Amino acid sequence: MNVKNENVRVLTKDEVIKLSNGDKRRAFLDDYESWGVWLDIPELNVQVYKAKFPNNRVIYVTRFKNYNTYGGKYSAPVYRYGMSENEYKSYPESSAFIADRLKELKATLMAEAKKNEG
Repeated sequence: MNVKNENVRVLTKDEVIKLSNGDKRRAFLDDYESWGVWLDIPELNVQVYKAKFPNNRVIYVTRFKNYNTYGGKYSAPVYRYGMSENEYKSYPESSAFIADRLKELKATLMAEAKKNEG
């Protein structure tokens, strides 16, 4: 098992605010491979990607190597939303659920920024 903590995608408040619509949020989630492999378990043919938000919430994206599925090299990604780094939940439509959480976080961060301005 290989853990690469340098491959955790850490988003700043400004980066979250720039995820200003559903398309941008889904594009961010679909681009999980650019985050780099955080956890590699070759014995199980598993790779995990990780992103962390300013409110310490975490996303884990898990892929399984699968050479027999429709000619693809990997299975479809499984998204998990973490309340913290040690507690997460998986949802049937996880990427949609996480996109909604990103929308809520963006609204919260914008409200905080506005409050600090005035």
